[in-house]
Amino acid sequence: MSNAFLDPQADDQKLLAEVVDFYHRTLKETSQGLNYLRSRGITNSEIIERFRVGCANRRWA
Repeated sequence: MSNAFLDPQADDQKLLAEVVDFYHRTLKETSQGLNYLRSRGITNSEIIERFRVGCANRRWA
């Protein structure tokens, strides 16, 4: 997903996958989201990867 633009012709599953990817990458690129998870006791990186946990930090406005 380059420049946070979605393909308007993509089917729902593809769009959802792109959105999940975006927020998951955002979580891994910022300390804010990871710090929040740690404060909630979520520190296992395997769980974060498996469930594709993400972070919405208003970057995609």
